[in-house]
Amino acid sequence: MVAEILSIAVKKNANIIGIKKPDGTHQTVIQYADDTTFCVSSNSSIEALFETITDYGKASGAALNKNKTVGFFCGAWRKRTDTPMQIKWSNEPIKSLGIYQGHKENQNEIDRLNWEPKINKLEKVLNLWKSRSLSWRGKVLIVKTLALSGIFYLAALTAVPDWVVTKVNRLVWSFLWGGSQERIKRNTLIGPWDKGGCSMIEVSAKIKALQTN
Repeated sequence: MVAEILSIAVKKNANIIGIKKPDGTHQTVIQYADDTTFCVSSNSSIEALFETITDYGKASGAALNKNKTVGFFCGAWRKRTDTPMQIKWSNEPIKSLGIYQGHKENQNEIDRLNWEPKINKLEKVLNLWKSRSLSWRGKVLIVKTLALSGIFYLAALTAVPDWVVTKVNRLVWSFLWGGSQERIKRNTLIGPWDKGGCSMIEVSAKIKALQTN
């Protein structure tokens, strides 16, 4: 609620120019819960942004923690080595709003940083439940509600490499079959129960649907 006031002040400040998006508009603020990311495209915008943050702090009592603030140089600024406003600046992948972002040539490293923890968590959840005597309905419920939620959350926000889909499918279907050979086609099992399936999620289709939205 309080952070929203800062967001409004930044968006209304004509001296703060954000990053131009394909539709011609400018992105200046991205917020999620109590995390905030600012996007600016000029040195004067950086100065105006910090002036606005200072004014906001005077009014709210909240102060910017420069030790936890990281700037990221991208585009034409990617080769910069200076440190405006005495905060840490980086050309390496950084975590913003829970997602690692960086330059295109670092995409493999970014994918690893984003997806390996999610896959490890998925595997831990499935290992926790695989020793229990669950019905197919029970297993599908675990997969849908506990195992894949973190995967789909991230998939809605960033690109999903093919190796992630492959690994997720391998873990999920191995769990459903108890590690034994699959005896029914997956295309059948993703169908409804009254058609011989088990209403299982088709992972790649779900990801495409999330990214379409």
